[in-house]
Amino acid sequence: MMKGDFSVSVVLNVVSPAWLAKHTNSVVILDVTYDMGPKPDPEEFKNKHYAQFGELMKEKPKSYLAEHIPGAVLFNIDAAYYPSKYIRFDLYPPQDFEKFIRLLGVNNNDHVINYLDARPAGQYNGSEPLGATGAHLKGAKSVPLALVVSENGLIPRKEIIRVLHDAGFIKALPTVTACSGGVQASMLALVLSHVGVKSRVYNGSMSEIGLRAPQLISEK
Repeated sequence: MMKGDFSVSVVLNVVSPAWLAKHTNSVVILDVTYDMGPKPDPEEFKNKHYAQFGELMKEKPKSYLAEHIPGAVLFNIDAAYYPSKYIRFDLYPPQDFEKFIRLLGVNNNDHVINYLDARPAGQYNGSEPLGATGAHLKGAKSVPLALVVSENGLIPRKEIIRVLHDAGFIKALPTVTACSGGVQASMLALVLSHVGVKSRVYNGSMSEIGLRAPQLISEK
């Protein structure tokens, strides 16, 4: 629930391209594809650009300009979040984030579809690093999104449960999802909800750990 009269409800579902093609005119499509760049200086950003959404939204990533679903609105991650001391993509207060969402044309009762191109295996094992050095937190389980999401949406529930089992997931323990910067972790949290697992998203993820406590990151 946002402050004021703006509220958001979430439909726990992943739709297929075929479904979206049939419902394009009845939904708001947000393209959240992101081209990772260097982290801006937090102090400079706070003084010059904080919550200046109109200005921040002017720049569009090359990936969006190259191709996107017709009618999709760019959800510019560099505008939607701000850099803080330890977190690359920190969260604005609800009242500020509401202003950003309004600028995208999203209003009450809109059905919103987000799409983007849990970290791939290479980010987990360190062969394809993104942001943090090393590989992962000791004891973490690797569940890349590619294992649980297909071109037609989520894979069947039984298969998701099998993937979690193979990864060594223990349902009885508190669950926190993480990735490199919180984006893929959010999607994984949705997948877990689909099979009845409650979880919390660690927004700072590996980027924050890499700055706050790099000694916690395992090399293997």
